[in-house]
Amino acid sequence: MRYKILIILILAVFSLSACNIPANREPEVTNGQTDGDSSGDTESGIGDETEILENEIKAAGNSLEKERDLLETDNNRKNWISVILYYQDKNGYLIPVTRWVPKQQSIARAAINGLIDKPVNREDVGYYGLYPVLPKNTEVLGINIKNGIATIDFNRGILEYNSEITELNIVSSVVYTLTQFKTIDKVIIWVNGYDNVKLKYANDISGIFDRKNTMINSGRQKAEIGKSKYDVYYLKKLNLDRSFLVPVSFETGSLEEIPAGEIIQRLSAKAYQDGIYSELPGDIKLLDMGLDNGKIRVEISEDIMNYSGAEREDDILGQLLFSFKQFDDYEKIDFKVNGARAVLPEGSNVSEYMKTPVRINDFID
Repeated sequence: MRYKILIILILAVFSLSACNIPANREPEVTNGQTDGDSSGDTESGIGDETEILENEIKAAGNSLEKERDLLETDNNRKNWISVILYYQDKNGYLIPVTRWVPKQQSIARAAINGLIDKPVNREDVGYYGLYPVLPKNTEVLGINIKNGIATIDFNRGILEYNSEITELNIVSSVVYTLTQFKTIDKVIIWVNGYDNVKLKYANDISGIFDRKNTMINSGRQKAEIGKSKYDVYYLKKLNLDRSFLVPVSFETGSLEEIPAGEIIQRLSAKAYQDGIYSELPGDIKLLDMGLDNGKIRVEISEDIMNYSGAEREDDILGQLLFSFKQFDDYEKIDFKVNGARAVLPEGSNVSEYMKTPVRINDFID
């Protein structure tokens, strides 16, 4: 990886420009995902931090080793924060990846700016076979976060796309990117101050979006009225033969109970489509499921043990943990095999409650 390009990319894309938000909108509140939280849309100090980092990069000259040290040994990245951004691949699938950016006030705006199709954004993600989803002339005119609802206003550059799948992906990417932050549960999308804009392929962006009604990688924008949806995390190989976790939405009658049986059944079905697959062995059955004080207990059949390979085991755990992580009232998951606690074939201990992971597809930075 070319770390010099990476750091310049981060500084160029995620440095924030002043934004005029009308007086009737409240200032943006920074995310609560990790430490360093603060509120307000004040961006004082960002320029100073950027200038310091730019000077450090210049001082490093052309030394790749020094540039790597600047990113990776910054006291365990204490001045950086991880965000999850949703890019698309050549088949039009949205794929979440973890990116590291300097800590700053308006992290939600910085995350959205990272989705815009600019050369600096393409550089590293293109290396892995991914592409920014927002058209190149997209600008964020303002973000207002109040009572868990983020109203984001784009200029008309966001409408400069030429396929229905990109139209769907734009909305899903924005909603999923913003709702990763603890201060944001729902999203309203405006274009030039209007909330009821007709899109090229007739998808409706009016109303409120959240992760309970927004479909991803399923060919539809929202779940049907009266139905709920859930995501199953499959795998897809991109450049460098790297396996990326990919969420795919499915509708269900109700989410009053976690659809653990449906999730396990879909994950054990192996192939989905367009090179999307599951590493779980076939014929796995859900034997039992329970909820206990913020924890999920999932008991599955012993068929889960029918595989070998450390990489495959990592992929299986990733699929299971992220597929259940979406039910975020439950922060820990306990997997049992035929009623007993177990160690998986390659040594992963699932005999205690496992905390759901924060980062996904953390390969790029």
